[in-house]
Amino acid sequence: MSLRTKLLIFSIILALIPLGIAGRSMIKITRDELKSSANDKLIVTVKKVTQEIEDFYKYSWLAPLRLIKKAVESEDLGVNAKLSLLTEGIKNIPDIVALQISVQGVSTPLLVTQDEFSNKLKNLSIDSKEFLKLTSEHLATLKKDGEIYAGDLTYLAEADAWIVTLILELDQRTFGRSATLSARVNLDRLKKRIENHQSAEKIPIKLIDIKGRNIFAFGMPDLSKNRLVKTVMELLASNIRTIGAQPYQRLSGEKMLGAYGIPSILSMGVIVEKNETDAYQAATEMQNNLII
Repeated sequence: MSLRTKLLIFSIILALIPLGIAGRSMIKITRDELKSSANDKLIVTVKKVTQEIEDFYKYSWLAPLRLIKKAVESEDLGVNAKLSLLTEGIKNIPDIVALQISVQGVSTPLLVTQDEFSNKLKNLSIDSKEFLKLTSEHLATLKKDGEIYAGDLTYLAEADAWIVTLILELDQRTFGRSATLSARVNLDRLKKRIENHQSAEKIPIKLIDIKGRNIFAFGMPDLSKNRLVKTVMELLASNIRTIGAQPYQRLSGEKMLGAYGIPSILSMGVIVEKNETDAYQAATEMQNNLII
């Protein structure tokens, strides 16, 4: 091989070195961007579901309940008019299956129930009023501080119904003593909305309570050993409302990418998770193509 040929080969190698370095850098940047995109997709899904829960609370439950509260406190309405208001009001609020006015010192609360839900329980031989009524002792346990309480998640297995309780403090001048307006809320519409998100996004979506149980899943299975669920439990216990994503490994060794969100109400967290290989598939394919 002549000296001239050797110099030419050497020059080509020197020219290719910067291209190789640049190519590796481009591969790394592209891979990181695609991984970031996978993270962002999970976070966007969590944000949608978290916002859905908060919107249900604000607009489907709390807003109409506040209007009823205002009417109940009105001095212009008599007892019969207020009773009619509760009866008519519950017909027009699909999620609220019971409205109750409880007055301190009065043993029997004023309770009205939704006909459709009551008939469903009746067909299952369940006394709807007995199930939906809140005793004074139970109210005292739930309603401690603040104007509004939302929580007390209850599952009625026979009807496959998830119920939460909302309690609003009434103006003491309404009945001359302490009183509350409470609502029992059926989460069926919210459950279906989350299932629709799950179908659209093609990503498993779970709601987790403070004990690490999977809400809306049959039997409320305990997922507390899952690393992502532990993060949600810690955030709920600390009353921290945030959204984030993290990679983690299941006890089986499967590597996962997950995102979580904590709604501002109801003491529950939202998690979505995806196998890391599937989540980063686009990044892996791009990396392989660039190398080739």
